[in-house]
Amino acid sequence: MVLRGAPTITDTERVRLRAAADPRIKDVFANGLANIQHIRFLAPPTIEKHDNIKNKWRDFVDYYTLEALHAEIVVGANMVPVHVVKAFALYLALGVRGQIRATAAHRTVVQYLSIFYSCWRRYANKEVDNQLRHQVLEYLSSVDFTSMEAPTKSVREKPIATALDLDNIIRFVLNDTTIFRTVRARIQFIGVNVLAALSGERPGTMIESTQYRRSNKALQWGDVGFIIVPNPDDPAHPFLAVSIRFRYVKAHRDDPKHYKTIYILLRPRGCRAECFVTILLYLAFRDNIFEHVASPDEILAPRFPPTAKYHLKIKDSVKGQSVFRGEELGEDGKWDTSETTALSATTHNVDLRKVCMAMGLLLCINMYWWRRLAANNFENNMTEAQRDAMLNHAPQVSTFAIYYQAKSLTNDVGGILFEGEEDSDRVKMAQTANSIERHEGAPTRLNVDQLAELEAEPELVAMRAQIAKYKKEVLDAITSIKSVDDSLPDSDELIASLHGVLRHKRAQHDQLRAKYQLIFNQEVRLRVKEARQQFFEGVPERQIRGEAAPAPLPMAIARPPLKDKTRESVQSHQPRIITSGGKENTITKTSFLANVEAIDPNARLCEILYRFPQDDLVAETEAAVNAYLGIPERPFAPCYPGESPTEDEKCPGCGVDCSRNAFRNSGSTTIGSHIHACLFAAQQKSVQERVEDAYVASACKWSGCKHENDIFAERPEFVEHVQSHILTLRLAPTSKVPVRACQWALNGGVCLEEHCDDWEKHFASVHGFNIRHKVELFYCGICHEWHVDELGDRLDWNGHQWDHYDTQYDQFAVRPETDVDLTPIGVKFTAERDAVSYAPGSGLGGGHPEFHGDIRLGVANPPPHCPWCVYNTMLDIEDRMRQFFSNRDFVRHLEKHIEEIEDQEDGHQCPVPSCGPTKFTLHEFTFHLIAFHRLPVCGGTNHTIVRRLNLPAPPAAVPVEAPSVDLAHLEDPPLTENASLTWEASAKAARKERKAAEAEAVPGYCLGCWKTYDDIGKHLTKNSGKCREKNRYHILINGAKSGPPQEWNLTGPPPAITFGRGTQPKTHVCLGKCRKRYLDIREHAKNPGNCKADRFCIAAKVPGQKATKGPPLSVADWIAEQDRGAGSDPEFVQGSSRPKRKRNSRVDSDEEDDDDEPGPSQKRPKVPEFRCNNCSKNFFDRFELASHFLYLKKNSRCKDKVFRARLLTSEDPTRVWSEAIPWATSLLNPENTMEDGEANKQA
Repeated sequence: MVLRGAPTITDTERVRLRAAADPRIKDVFANGLANIQHIRFLAPPTIEKHDNIKNKWRDFVDYYTLEALHAEIVVGANMVPVHVVKAFALYLALGVRGQIRATAAHRTVVQYLSIFYSCWRRYANKEVDNQLRHQVLEYLSSVDFTSMEAPTKSVREKPIATALDLDNIIRFVLNDTTIFRTVRARIQFIGVNVLAALSGERPGTMIESTQYRRSNKALQWGDVGFIIVPNPDDPAHPFLAVSIRFRYVKAHRDDPKHYKTIYILLRPRGCRAECFVTILLYLAFRDNIFEHVASPDEILAPRFPPTAKYHLKIKDSVKGQSVFRGEELGEDGKWDTSETTALSATTHNVDLRKVCMAMGLLLCINMYWWRRLAANNFENNMTEAQRDAMLNHAPQVSTFAIYYQAKSLTNDVGGILFEGEEDSDRVKMAQTANSIERHEGAPTRLNVDQLAELEAEPELVAMRAQIAKYKKEVLDAITSIKSVDDSLPDSDELIASLHGVLRHKRAQHDQLRAKYQLIFNQEVRLRVKEARQQFFEGVPERQIRGEAAPAPLPMAIARPPLKDKTRESVQSHQPRIITSGGKENTITKTSFLANVEAIDPNARLCEILYRFPQDDLVAETEAAVNAYLGIPERPFAPCYPGESPTEDEKCPGCGVDCSRNAFRNSGSTTIGSHIHACLFAAQQKSVQERVEDAYVASACKWSGCKHENDIFAERPEFVEHVQSHILTLRLAPTSKVPVRACQWALNGGVCLEEHCDDWEKHFASVHGFNIRHKVELFYCGICHEWHVDELGDRLDWNGHQWDHYDTQYDQFAVRPETDVDLTPIGVKFTAERDAVSYAPGSGLGGGHPEFHGDIRLGVANPPPHCPWCVYNTMLDIEDRMRQFFSNRDFVRHLEKHIEEIEDQEDGHQCPVPSCGPTKFTLHEFTFHLIAFHRLPVCGGTNHTIVRRLNLPAPPAAVPVEAPSVDLAHLEDPPLTENASLTWEASAKAARKERKAAEAEAVPGYCLGCWKTYDDIGKHLTKNSGKCREKNRYHILINGAKSGPPQEWNLTGPPPAITFGRGTQPKTHVCLGKCRKRYLDIREHAKNPGNCKADRFCIAAKVPGQKATKGPPLSVADWIAEQDRGAGSDPEFVQGSSRPKRKRNSRVDSDEEDDDDEPGPSQKRPKVPEFRCNNCSKNFFDRFELASHFLYLKKNSRCKDKVFRARLLTSEDPTRVWSEAIPWATSLLNPENTMEDGEANKQA
């Protein structure tokens, strides 16, 4: 085959071919280019500058009234005279806001005028002559101009970063786990800063420029080359060099004549953290860019040593992919690195500012600081021509001297003068002094006091009140829509008009709320800036006086500060296990949690980057790249010390997904609490197996036992047998057995111990073995130790608890006789006085005991304690020092104590002795517990920055307010004269009712579940399982069984399966903050103290299975739909506890009612409206149907999602269901756009 080109054609023939392919070319030669003005293409940043100056010119024309001027610079506009241009120059000098002074600098005004002249040449085709330019410049320097406004000729300070600043930033980022969402974002952040400091390039050359937003133009893999060079000294380990070609040079983007290529080599050993080649290798292997290489060792230690220089081949499919890329939110709710979007300079600058503020730097670094650092390094090591070429400066222009050259020198001038040479240590000290001032503890956000001061601003208080007013108007509009009678002839028009009002009210509410949030955020930024300035101004005084930086009072037992993993080796914490042993429990041995290894990827990475043990550059580089690649993509969620997910973000106990997205809607369960619970169960199982394996076959030594000679080979059999003897000790004495005493053999005789509250502890301490079915395991959240009670006497755990009591609370156990100052410490009240705020982790300064603990993201470190139990000497120490590991359990426990004191008539004294003899009313006492002791008695938030606790409602009599939604269809009892009971009185009344019910309770031992109950009747009545079916129990007297088995008088059908205490399933779940369950979601609106959520879901409960939640629903839409169907069908709605009322009154008739037809006061049985076509399961409304199709398993037979609807009328009386309807196209599907009326029609 001949490899020559195509046949030669003439120019005219080539033009004809091009014109035939492009109609625009044909149109040019057919119609010509007459009367068309052409302007050259300009970059978007230049167009933005032109638009800016044209806007200023329009404003000037409106302000300048001496003569008529053209506001638009277009073809045909007259060129303005010189005196107008002078006036415009003065207008710019006075009006433009400056960055150095209040007004613009002299150079800024000159630049604006230059752009102004360019606009006349470009858009009006008018060339500004040199005489006009000269006259305007002369005017800017004249006395007439400078006497009115003298623009400054100074330039902004151009700070220069140092290598020490870069090292500090790298170390901080490697330790940080809060600023960056993914590991790649964290590593490439370091890479961008290192590359800028190495090359001196502008940010727009490496990442997407701020002037070219959404252009997606940045450094690509096609611009990077990996060059392998043979190493004659060590052929097995060749040299690696990286070439980087910069194409997006300022003013010459995508111009091949101005492309620039630099080469970067591996840094020496011990410098892996700042080595750009190592970071680039990590990014390359993450993106899988190489054609023939799959691991770092194939590059750094190839199987066959190279004999010639060559370039690693990069896949063609990734050459157009950006090296540094941004993040995007995936469909699974996780943040991942985008495959197509380049990292923008805006995003990088924001992250750089966050890092600098978190580090406590006096000034925030920007990317040009690295450029100036590189420029001065080039000045010291290159010729002037090389320096200008590296910085893309025009030759013979003093740009470097004006804007880049360092004005502060770090040379050892004293050494040069006196010793004739510089001392390297003194030079290094001078460089340290020249670096940016840094102080840890500099504020990055407003503290509790500052936030409270901001929220109390009158303007913001007024805006919050107006927002609340608009919100009430929205609720009133919704109520008006629901109250419309559907039977009226003009109901549709009325509802449409009311919906228009509702949209208007909602728009008002949303706009004001957005405005409030904008003002609030702006104020926060300004006040943080002022707070940082005040902090740094006070540094010299604090340093001289030896004072610490201002900070909240720490807790007596606070979380330990995080260590710098780049400067010291951090061993992963392994929780100790304290195991009791020996008859008297005097021997303790320490081990570590079996089969559990806490993973700290940052510590492992820093250990390799800064403390690699081998003196081998290749091995160090390979280990660093592999360590980068081995880090999980997202930071781990907070866990207890010594606990963490696995490398692939799985639970080490059960293997479930422990990513943040998987636990987003898991309620109170967090990743840390889930892993801790799984490890607790695993450790419990391990301990139990160890005890079972160590068991030695034993015989029963109970005097008179008929199995006295039997040998029990297994521990469960032996324990069960001994427990049967213990059961006899708990029975009441009889005539045959007048004394119940221990009959176990002891020292050649019998024990004969009669009085014992804990027989398990008796056998452990006296007879030396554990008769508990399960070996007890305890975890201390204060010192993070596991305590295994193998012996069963709990002496070790109790002694440990006594140690904590003596340290934390014993010093406050004496109640003073005089009053004590109980002013709240470290908390701030909101402007509405309905809550208090404090910083998590802060304490009371050591003057008072601290019970509130610190629970963040489900991790209690330290856990809270109950003040009532701590100082109750009637309890055992294990109950007094009970540690709570969740806010929910802690609040429920506190509520029990509050209930116990509600019916007390006299004053309430704080259970903490150090609070003195002061007595409070119930409201004052609750207020004291919350504001002073920080106990969440009335609930609060779980925020990690500022925690807020709700205060009790005022004790004044408040009449019951009408609910915010229409509840006319509910048969509520009429209000009585006691409807306006105060909070205290209503609480006392409820408490008395509970007391009366408890007084009638009969204690008993159930023979169905073999458990003891304080109220056996309540247990058997409420139970719907085997206990009710068997209905047999023993009466308990003084804790012992008495008499033969009894039967409880059960009346009525067994109770329905419930979620709580109701007789019907509480299937309506609020999706707001409260997460409460209701029989009907309309009950949620009855209580003004509930959250204001407008969304809920309907849960489905199947006997024997866990409840599953349905899709989120709108409360207003659901209630509106139920109300619209109430007039024609008075049946129960799902979860409703009462039937709907008929809105239309019944018309009297002489005819008798048919007995088969339900009357208006009868309840018609509910029938299913829909049926799944595959599984034939029935559903009562479209919400149940939607929930069924939403939560299908992958291999479910219902995956086709087809259903049938009940026919209201049918010619065939045997036909009940419609034809099959696809769910995907049905109007009942919430994903399809529809109005509620259309959905009802189809239903």
